[in-house]
Amino acid sequence: MTAYRGGNRVVLEMEAEVAGPLHIPRLAAPLRSAFWEPNAAGSQTGEPIQVKPEPDYWVVSWASRPGERARMVIEFDAPPRLLDELEPVVAVADGSLMLPAHLARTFGEKLRYEPQPFKNTVGYWVVPTDRAQWSFVVDRPGEFNVAILSGCGAVPGGRSAAMAFVRSTPGTPPSVPSKIDNGGLDRTTQDELEFEVHETGHFQNFQWRHLGTIRLDAGTYTLVVHPKRIANKALMDVRMIHLVRLPAAPPRR
Repeated sequence: MTAYRGGNRVVLEMEAEVAGPLHIPRLAAPLRSAFWEPNAAGSQTGEPIQVKPEPDYWVVSWASRPGERARMVIEFDAPPRLLDELEPVVAVADGSLMLPAHLARTFGEKLRYEPQPFKNTVGYWVVPTDRAQWSFVVDRPGEFNVAILSGCGAVPGGRSAAMAFVRSTPGTPPSVPSKIDNGGLDRTTQDELEFEVHETGHFQNFQWRHLGTIRLDAGTYTLVVHPKRIANKALMDVRMIHLVRLPAAPPRR
């Protein structure tokens, strides 16, 4: 089998001996579709292709293929990158930072990025020690409004989580503890926001919510989202986190 990336696609050229399912690395891009490339007559054959995410890899499966030699196309909404190829997110023109689910790194037993179009979320948050992390750069000190685009099913029990903003020392990678609990974070943590998880009626019924305001110094950060309290074996799904830079206060006269 030969695999290559180009544009927003991953293409798998498979010989007759290749049988499913296949395991491919987890990619940092939202999934659009997966299909068999049309044959010379311009028609698509073969059964639909399923992509199922696991925490560290994706399972690609199908019931039948169009022929002994077949070409599978997995199409994304952005260029698919490996996690090792990711760079910290930088701010847009107004100084704000968008942290989408597909740029998150997940750690733990069950938590994963789910790339399907109807999900596109960090989900399967059922283990209290699992966490998600995003890396970003603050180019100058300032205050930010923090908002989260999340969903949570209507099941009883209170849930809460926290965001820890961990700043790295210049010239070294961020120091992020392997386990974060109510006892606190390591000394590089500049700020932490705790929040209650609100029900939205369904885990994929995503709604924006303002969580608070923080002040961050210039530097490279790792944003760590971790549970404080999980109820009924579920926390929430997270599609996006938005850090909105606030205007600087006018100078005193």
